Parts: sequence; C-alpha cells; structure tokens
Amino acid sequence: VGGKPGQGGQPGEGLLLRLRAGAAPETLRSPIPGMLWWVHDAGGGVAWLAGEGGALLRFDEASGSLRAVATGTRAVLYGVIALPGGEVIAVGGDDQQGGVVLRGGEGGVSVDASAPRSGVLYKVFAPDPAHLFVVGGGGALLRYVVEGGAGRWLQDRSPLPPTERLLTVHGRSAQEVYAVGGLGAARRSATAGVGRRVERQVVGVAGAAHAHRTGRQSQRFRGNLRGCTAVEWP
Repeated sequence: VGGKPGQGGQPGEGLLLRLRAGAAPETLRSPIPGMLWWVHDAGGGVAWLAGEGGALLRFDEASGSLRAVATGTRAVLYGVIALPGGEVIAVGGDDQQGGVVLRGGEGGVSVDASAPRSGVLYKVFAPDPAHLFVVGGGGALLRYVVEGGAGRWLQDRSPLPPTERLLTVHGRSAQEVYAVGGLGAARRSATAGVGRRVERQVVGVAGAAHAHRTGRQSQRFRGNLRGCTAVEWP
C-alpha cells in the first residue's frame, strides 16, 4: 500500500498493489482521499488498509472490491489489525489530538475513549484476542488485557525519553513482545522480568521501522544508518 501524500491542505491519494502468483501486478485506487500507510491480512481473502484522513478500507478477494469503512476521525491511521472474531482495531493520531485507538468492525469503527492519553500511535499487535499491544510517540507502551471476562487498558512505563518514538510492535506471544523505533541516541533497551532492564549502545542502525521475531535467540530489526531503539516487552 502507499500512494501520494497530501500537500498544502489537500488530501493525498491511496493505492493497493495486488500481487498474485502467475499474474501481473494489479493497482487498485482507494475510493476515498488519503495516502495509505498500512495493510493487514485478516485471512479468508480479506485485508484491511489504513491511512491519511482517517481512511480505513476493506478489501475482499472474492469480489475484488475495495470499500471504505466509516471511522468518524480525520486523524492519520498508521496501523490496523483484525481479530479472528471480526473486531477491527486501528491506531493513529496527529499533533493536535495526540493518539487515537479505533475499535469496531465491518460496519464502522469509533474512538475508544477509555484508551490512555498518549502521543501519536503507530502500530498495534494482537497475539490473541485477549491481548493488544500498542506503541507510539514518546515511547508509548499501551496494553489492553481481558481478565475474568472484563477488559482494561494499561500504560506501561517506557524506558525511552519523550523525544523518541516506537514505530512497530510484534512478538511470539503475550509474554514475548518487541517494539522498535528511535530518533535519538543509538541504544537497545530490553526488559527481562519485573524491575530488570538492560540498555546497550547500538552502532550503525537507527530509526528502525520494523521488527520480526525469527527464533528463540534471534531478533531482526530494520532501519537506516543512524541508531536503533529496541524494547523487549512486557
């Protein structure tokens, strides 16, 4: 996904590049304004896309349709996921209102006012329906947990200074989650159990934008040539 970003107060344009084995790439244009930032494969031939101006789209492989889903916000949506039960969660924000969390489904999503106040939120990860992990500006670390049939938000203390940000979160389970990002000094921060934190200098990688867990002893971080911040969580 991607497109053309908005400029001078004018909305951008979004597109989805559809790639299939044995077929030429197909470009689908978004039916609403706004460059697209993220795509999530929900399985069963369905994908969810999010982007500028509160854009949220649902792609259906069977019909080839790409349709807009109501969000009720103009904030940029940087991340989206769909849970097995059909719930959709999108995150984003802007400098004026800070971070937003949207929850709903095919019929539309709305702001979850119970989410802790934070800077702009960039990505959300759900290892299972009972746990959500959200990261963002200022090193924001938000969790939503379901216990005893009731859900609640938690805001964990971040080991990062407020000038840095976490851009992506992923993991193996609710007990092993990694977040990456960083705009300041090169550093790797990790938590290993309650009250234990390790910070090391990292040379040669910064502004990391993606993390992928490849095995018990291996983590891969992707970024550019400045410095990287990685947080092992929770």
